Amino acid sequence: MNNIGRVISVNKNNWNVLFNNENVIATIRKKKNRDELPVVGDYVTINKDKYDNYTIEEIVNRKNTLKKLSIDRATEKYKNGKEQILASNVDIVFIVTSLNNDFNIARLERLVLLGNKANSKIAFILTKSDLCSIKDRENYRKIIEERFNYPVFIISSYNKEGIDDLKSVWKENETAVFIGSSGVGKSTLINTLLDNSEIRTNDIRHKDDKGKHTTTSRNLYILKDSRIVIDEPGIRSVASNDMNSDLNVVFSKIIELSKECKYTTCTHENIKVCRILQAIENGEISQEEFNRYKKLQSKEYRKNSNFLRKNWLKLINQSF
Repeated sequence: MNNIGRVISVNKNNWNVLFNNENVIATIRKKKNRDELPVVGDYVTINKDKYDNYTIEEIVNRKNTLKKLSIDRATEKYKNGKEQILASNVDIVFIVTSLNNDFNIARLERLVLLGNKANSKIAFILTKSDLCSIKDRENYRKIIEERFNYPVFIISSYNKEGIDDLKSVWKENETAVFIGSSGVGKSTLINTLLDNSEIRTNDIRHKDDKGKHTTTSRNLYILKDSRIVIDEPGIRSVASNDMNSDLNVVFSKIIELSKECKYTTCTHENIKVCRILQAIENGEISQEEFNRYKKLQSKEYRKNSNFLRKNWLKLINQSF
């Protein structure tokens, strides 16, 4: 009998594990630090005793992890720079945003960081296409395609438009994670994929188009066609321990353009010698994108690396 299972949900000190085609509740006998505990998506070795009690012995080597800095929600401060693992063994990250007032390119830039750090495939999903004109849909698609080099899918869970198109990048037996803000339609989309209403969803608050939190814990589901999906709670913030690396990922085009400036010490203020300003003038990049980059690069923020690490969340949230 195979003693390998996969964690499909976590509830305090209990782990729901898919083991030999059954969902079993397993515990851990030996006390471990929080960052050593299994997470959703982990493959684990399972031991079953004569009383049909299941225990997790160890975590099988992870292919990758999707993670971000842990934040104390009450104070919005870092927990000593510790990282929180959101999920493991992820093949593709779908970044989900809706075609309404939730659309925010700066937020999408930050979510791209998660997929890049996990070395997984990345794709964008624009939901609620039934609430948006064809012209507006294509405008949103163009904005993303010009900013990022990843596939963009426009879907509607209401009429199932475009959902089958996801399979062009999401293969059988691959694990996909859906991330985005609350209320953008992640759980509704997964319900559609599952062809049921298993996941609780809430309506949008019409006053501000913001969603109420619906998914409050991570859950792994296996679809009928063997594709695997992990539903993430709405992500409010994305922060990192390595700001320089993150800037290189999110603003890679600006970084490359800066290498073409006439002087290596270019302050990006004189269009005659600055390749970045010329690119803005030519429409290669937007002024808004460059403004976000400058804000995170400013000497005022960068003069103290410890200050940066502790305040990265505040700075990056101010950029949108």
